[in-house]
Amino acid sequence: MAGQRPVTDPEGHVRVGQIVGPFGIKGGLKVVPLTDFPERFDKGSLLYLGGEPFKVVTSYWHKTQARITFDEVRTIEQAEALKWKYLTVPATEKPKLEDDEFLASDLIGLAVVENGEVIGVVDEIVHAPAHDLIRIGDTLIPCVHHFVKSIDLGAKRIVVELIDGMRPGDAAEEVR
Repeated sequence: MAGQRPVTDPEGHVRVGQIVGPFGIKGGLKVVPLTDFPERFDKGSLLYLGGEPFKVVTSYWHKTQARITFDEVRTIEQAEALKWKYLTVPATEKPKLEDDEFLASDLIGLAVVENGEVIGVVDEIVHAPAHDLIRIGDTLIPCVHHFVKSIDLGAKRIVVELIDGMRPGDAAEEVR
């Protein structure tokens, strides 16, 4: 049932949004997108909640949130019970990407290489307002062309060129 919280995301799914609360009294949902593809929330789209498919009946945007409804969620109480749950889609339903675009989930686990030496493995892609960040342990590398020189999914590596202080293990300069 939609009100049951899964312990983990369904196998083979990726998160595309998180329900942050109800809107209105008829079961509307406020969703924070966790995707760069807002069309995932369009009317008629199929989203999964706890592994169960739900078809988006209505959809519109309010600031940075998608406001959606499902036929199966008709009351504010049902919507409230879904707060903090994740909406997912099968990982196989990848949107069309440009040559220099990548899905964050495809980068997790790739080796990060500088000057031919592996400096770490991508733990997470942190979505930040200005640009995404590659997290390697406690180190964050901005995903911008200045630092990220190439991404090769086939070779499972990201080639970077960093400045002093950015590498894992570099000591931060003391501020006086």
